[in-house]
Amino acid sequence: MNYHIRFILLIAIAFFVNGQQNETTNQGDTIFIGPCAWVLSNRKCPDPDIKFYLHTRSNPDDRQLIHTDETWEKSNLSSSFYNPRYPVKVIIHGYNSDMMLTPLIDAKREYLQRGDYNLFFVDWAVLGPAPCYPSAVHNTRHVGECIAQLISRIRDTGNEDIHLVGFSLGAQVCNYVATTLRNDNYTIPRITGLDPAMPLFITTDLDNKLDASDAEFVDVVHTNALVQGQIERCGHVDFYLNGGIIQPGCSSFGVNPFQCSHHRAPDYFAESIQSTIGFWGWKCQSYFYYLFGMCTPTSDMQALAGEDCRKTTQGMYFINTNAVSPFAMGRITDSSTKSQQQPPQISINSIPHVDPFQSSIDILGKLEGNFNNLPYSTNNYDESQFFINHGSDRITHNFLSRLRHQNMNEQIKHKRPNSRQSRDDDNNHITFNKIVHE
Repeated sequence: MNYHIRFILLIAIAFFVNGQQNETTNQGDTIFIGPCAWVLSNRKCPDPDIKFYLHTRSNPDDRQLIHTDETWEKSNLSSSFYNPRYPVKVIIHGYNSDMMLTPLIDAKREYLQRGDYNLFFVDWAVLGPAPCYPSAVHNTRHVGECIAQLISRIRDTGNEDIHLVGFSLGAQVCNYVATTLRNDNYTIPRITGLDPAMPLFITTDLDNKLDASDAEFVDVVHTNALVQGQIERCGHVDFYLNGGIIQPGCSSFGVNPFQCSHHRAPDYFAESIQSTIGFWGWKCQSYFYYLFGMCTPTSDMQALAGEDCRKTTQGMYFINTNAVSPFAMGRITDSSTKSQQQPPQISINSIPHVDPFQSSIDILGKLEGNFNNLPYSTNNYDESQFFINHGSDRITHNFLSRLRHQNMNEQIKHKRPNSRQSRDDDNNHITFNKIVHE
């Protein structure tokens, strides 16, 4: 979607949501609609409404305000606790929040206990308060541009070990950091998206939301998909925790299940920094395979999520967690999956789809043997067992039985046996009919 068209649509949404009682004022580089600030394209960085705070082992508790500018000389990195020998983590909060969000502070503690890091916390709360979600979405572009300026000053020191961690709307901010730096022919080494925000990002193009092209490696954690977070894949690897929608332990009385599930993303990530067992997931071809029970936990093809996720990991993975901290359950072992049903083998390749019943219930052809290239077996027993256990058993079982009956009639009709053999075949046919209808 064109940037200017998107801006107009967001303004219209703001008027509709906030009502006509809000006054509109223009301060040159910012438009205010009621309490909501809309940054215009002529607003420059550095911006006093976007602050960077540095934490290191030298100042674990007392944050240090970092000033950046167009040149190294105008910035104060050289007089700060920043050390170019140590890895850089840039941590970005989301909508209606700030850098003091509890799981982000937990991540700070975990990092500094683990080793020496330069932890830069971005605080853009002034540009993303409630109830100003449409303007906050609009302002993510400007926030990303200012963070890109910080990254450029860090690179002036020769430090290329840079990792962006964005939560919710902060994950979408990372996209604009990447697109700004791309103009300087630089690609960020790694971006971690923690439940990237979904509202107002569904129909946008890839230049306006987080995707795998934004860094050399993009890993994404999904915990509240379809509500506050995206369900679509947007990284080199996407991890869906407990199915990625509602998290265990978030359905207690008095707890907002959506808010709780959304905030589990940074909770899980913070724990992963020093976890001794880790968040391990199993690979799945698609979300639909998961929904239909076709990829249950397996000790094969596991991947580790979180801070120590390998940069060679690609695809879609599902992870189960505990309902309370510590959340990580460690590696999946064969013994831990014995009690869980393995993905059923479906085999409907050999069934001719000539019955009008099927065409009426399967317009999209999802019962076709090659739908989504499923690895079907040729065991006829598995067919009926799969539908009995997982589908509308009586309807589908009777339907499959009718088709098998039809197949056998055709086979008998095309045979040319002697009379005794013909009687034997008829008897076999009666026996088969009795079995499949019992």
